[in-house]
Amino acid sequence: MARADPRDSDSLTRDIRLIENPDGQWTARDLRAEVTAQGESRDTALDNLEAVVEAVENGGGAPSTCEWIDRNR
Repeated sequence: MARADPRDSDSLTRDIRLIENPDGQWTARDLRAEVTAQGESRDTALDNLEAVVEAVENGGGAPSTCEWIDRNR
């Protein structure tokens, strides 16, 4: 499971919500980064969220173009 590093000043400002859904899945939401991820367990949802935040904050998560969408249908 992802853990906050107290030496990392950004980790002190994270606001994460973890919700158990009626279907048994878990949803993790990072309010600062404005991203959400799901998983079959709390740990999986948090790990997936950490991967999404990492991708978005380090150049990933670029918006798709119409051309990309047409090629990948």
